[in-house]
This record gives sequence, structure tokens and C-alpha cells, in this order.
Amino acid sequence: MISFVPKNLFLQFQRFANVYFLVVAILASIPQISPLGASTFWVPLLSVLTLSALKDAKEDYNRYLSDVEENSRITMMFDHAECKFVPVPWHKVEVGSLVM
Repeated sequence: MISFVPKNLFLQFQRFANVYFLVVAILASIPQISPLGASTFWVPLLSVLTLSALKDAKEDYNRYLSDVEENSRITMMFDHAECKFVPVPWHKVEVGSLVM
């Protein structure tokens, strides 16, 4: 969670439109050059960023649940001690394991 917010903001500001509206909102915050209030520009920008972050968080959480489900599935792995294939969850499989 700690790394989600900075990474998400970094990805959001890779889009030109978000950078453009950030610059416009900053300029609108200067009363000497803006005839409108700053909230006119900040509210839509923050709304778009928040909704995009929530969408990305939901996608990440769904991907996490899918990973947990897949890693819990059972496969057959060769056990050298017993010289036969035994059922194990995928998260126990390591590089070099022989699976069926």
C-alpha cells in the first residue's frame, strides 16, 4: 500500500492530459493571473486522479486474489525421497522441480 500511491501518481502523470491540467491548476491558483478560483481546476483533476487510482487499486486487488487462487491449486511434483509424484500446491514448487 505504501508504494501504490507514488507509483500510481507516477503512472498517472505519464499521461499528457494529466500534466496539462496540473499545470493549469497551478496557474489558476495564482490570483494575479487567474480570473477563476483555483477549485475550478483542482476539483476535476483530483477527481480524475482519485477515480483512476481506485480503479487501479481494484484491478491490483483482483490480480492478487487470482494469484492466491492459482498458487493454491494442486499439482503433482516428483518427490525424490519417495521416488514418486505427490500432490503439492503450486506455491511449493521451486525452480528445478519436476512436475506432471
